[in-house]
Amino acid sequence: MSSLTYKEHCRGMEEWYFEKMKLLDRRIMEFDCCHMSNTKWRKLFSAIAQNADVCRDCEIFVFDLEKESRMRWTNIMRLDRAAEHHKYLFEDYICEGLAGGHDPVVYREIHYIEFRKRYGKRAEQDLQQIKKVIAALGQFHREESALCLRIFGYS
Repeated sequence: MSSLTYKEHCRGMEEWYFEKMKLLDRRIMEFDCCHMSNTKWRKLFSAIAQNADVCRDCEIFVFDLEKESRMRWTNIMRLDRAAEHHKYLFEDYICEGLAGGHDPVVYREIHYIEFRKRYGKRAEQDLQQIKKVIAALGQFHREESALCLRIFGYS
């Protein structure tokens, strides 16, 4: 894990960075509870990456700060890069190389992550095994059904 922060990553774009953080702070204020810290997200993403044989597909749902609607957009973790996860997990964000999008994902902007039993066209993953990986890390605010498992940043 690198100690580089998202603010340092955005060097030269300070005005954009501060506007994004202001929008993010406003969105976070809409929730009653924050369940995750940067450390907890890093620990979770590291475990997901280290267990890519079990955690085959993970979607990251982040706040859409650009639109007035409360819609979210999705990143799908690039678990094919899991062996090099230490290159992609930073102090307060996950690099786009592992997050799977066009931009880095600040941990604070993650509403939840989701593991679906079925993903892609015909692939499946074992949610019970994923729960064991996550349970070994500690307590997480989650919702689960037979078809998916969600870990929440905010509720």
